[in-house]
Amino acid sequence: MKFEFLGHGLFDEYGTTVGNYLHKSFKDENFDTFQCFVAFTTLSGLSVFIDELEKVKTRYKKIEFYLGIDDKGTSREALLELLNKNIETYIYYNPTIRTRAIYHPKLYIFRGANANRVILGSSNLTRPGLFNNIEASLAMDFVTGNFQGAKLLKQIEEYFASFFGKNNQNLRKLDTELIKYLTDRELILPEKRIYKEEEEKEKTNVTDDYGNDLFTAVEASSVDLEELDAVDSETENSDYRPRYIALTEHYFAMWPEIFQKFKEFKSKYNTVIVPRDFENPTLYSWYVKQKALYREERIPEEHLEKLIDVDFSFEDGHKIRFDKIWESYYEELKQYYQENGHSDVPRRKDSNDALYKVSNFVAMQRHFKKKGDQRMTEYRIKKLEEINFSWEVGPRNAGLTVKNDDQWLENLAKYSDFKKEYKREPKQKKNTDEYKLGKWRNDQAVYRKQGVLSKDRIELLEAEGIIWDLDEHDFNQKIQKLLNYKEQFGNFDVPLSYVIDGVSLGQFVYSVKKRGTKPENKEKLEKIGMSGVILRTEAQIEGNKRSHITIEWRRNFDLLKKLKEEGVNINEIGQDNLDYPKIGNWIFNQQKRYRHSKLSDEQENLLMQLNLRLSREDTKDVRWKVFYELLSEYKKQYGNCRVPKSFDKELNVWVGLQRRGYKRKTLIQERVNKLNELEFEWTVDTTAKVKSINFES
Repeated sequence: MKFEFLGHGLFDEYGTTVGNYLHKSFKDENFDTFQCFVAFTTLSGLSVFIDELEKVKTRYKKIEFYLGIDDKGTSREALLELLNKNIETYIYYNPTIRTRAIYHPKLYIFRGANANRVILGSSNLTRPGLFNNIEASLAMDFVTGNFQGAKLLKQIEEYFASFFGKNNQNLRKLDTELIKYLTDRELILPEKRIYKEEEEKEKTNVTDDYGNDLFTAVEASSVDLEELDAVDSETENSDYRPRYIALTEHYFAMWPEIFQKFKEFKSKYNTVIVPRDFENPTLYSWYVKQKALYREERIPEEHLEKLIDVDFSFEDGHKIRFDKIWESYYEELKQYYQENGHSDVPRRKDSNDALYKVSNFVAMQRHFKKKGDQRMTEYRIKKLEEINFSWEVGPRNAGLTVKNDDQWLENLAKYSDFKKEYKREPKQKKNTDEYKLGKWRNDQAVYRKQGVLSKDRIELLEAEGIIWDLDEHDFNQKIQKLLNYKEQFGNFDVPLSYVIDGVSLGQFVYSVKKRGTKPENKEKLEKIGMSGVILRTEAQIEGNKRSHITIEWRRNFDLLKKLKEEGVNINEIGQDNLDYPKIGNWIFNQQKRYRHSKLSDEQENLLMQLNLRLSREDTKDVRWKVFYELLSEYKKQYGNCRVPKSFDKELNVWVGLQRRGYKRKTLIQERVNKLNELEFEWTVDTTAKVKSINFES
């Protein structure tokens, strides 16, 4: 993620104004969605980007304004402008005085296929708020898929869920009648009147008892919109660090009291997960801090022991809750499978249908698997495959006769024309004209394998020369090319880079010898005289899971090499690099595969030639070794491993974590053995207290 502080009003500089950022953001073609949540809006503020907003309306997927009218800070002209421009706008207002909460956010969100920007701070959508006032905001840029960025957007979506769902009782869509209603009740005012009333409120000549001025009058600068394009707002902020939780005296003093409230919460609600919207925000804040301190390995040992005793969950509470929901839906699907013999629950549209929720569950699992979503874990995939879960949409009407299906016949005609023109099967490759046709063709093969494709359809497809098993067909084609190669060169020693008729024959030979293949394929290769072919299962047993140089790998390597030759420090290209997002992610994967010995020798050599930073040691392992050495030195000097907090707070916490890991049987045996060499005490007497020293004696 990239962060930039947007402060303005104290200096006559506009490079970091929120107004400038908004103006430039609408000109950035990386974005196609805009959402705005602000308390006050005036026409002078909208004019900053209204022309750009008009231009992108047809290109943007979504443009939404959620505006407030509290304290008469929003002008009538601004709302009329948004209405005339046909911009989707909603007004939030809570008229109940007794329980009234003022609508006060200043949040601007830009989204795109590959890039996102969130601006959060104090700037309202007014000219002073965007340029002149002394304001402080933060702009956050991140690529799509960034973990922290995705988490931030998710939290925003959860918080404003009633807005996005248009079911908040105090939210109204902007129209002519609403503007008239607000005007009649003077909840919105003409723009000139707003600024006139603001001027009347101004106080000047603030003096002391002797008539001396206490403050210096400074007039805010004006901003010329035509000069905005000349302002360069792109700056680096490499000094960003996550918020640090300070362990103050006040924190330690309040901890026992809040811990007691947590125990009462657990007893009352029978859970250790404090929800974000819990009535006691102090308890939720404390709950979150314990998790954060645990992740950072900074949690005090005495606190850690008490939390473990009450089964405090150091994992993500929301994740645990969603895991439970997933398991409950899985059990419903499992029951359906036991009753019906399959788990392909057809999609239900009626929310009152008994299978409505489980059908949505089935659809979501397919979606997560297809998109590679992190929620589709190996555990869940395994559980679903135990009940023969189908990752593709079920056959639907696959078994109907062709007489009643004109759409199927139309697709067959397209398939026939494609085969005649290109002399091959259509491929299900994304972002191609033949994607839909390729998917249709593949679906027919799946339906035939499942035994649900009608005889009529099978006969018609075979008449067009359909290849039912493309994998087998491609394998047989490669065998033929291998035979041709042997006839020409007298052997099967195909160079890795050898390509013929678009087939990477060298990579194929490398794969069957190093990574393995299926038994039936191994038999075919041995029949033509090839030796050294192994089964895929054998490769796994031998631990031979190394990758090899593919065309895509070579392409990324060449790009990395080019960047290095251009003077770019490739070791500073992180996974979230905005300039090189693809290559940054590729570097991260190569470093990870190197740590796990999954790169081939040739890949390792090539990367080392570029002096790319590679290490077999995980950063966590390195950190553990550092603390172990510190403990070793402490043992030599003091004769034990009971490090007091007063000596070294971080080392004290680390020692406590080792005990916790040992108690929970999560500490690996190698580390247990290393600590045993220091005569490490795995249990301590927590009841023993240090006697206070009497300085008066």
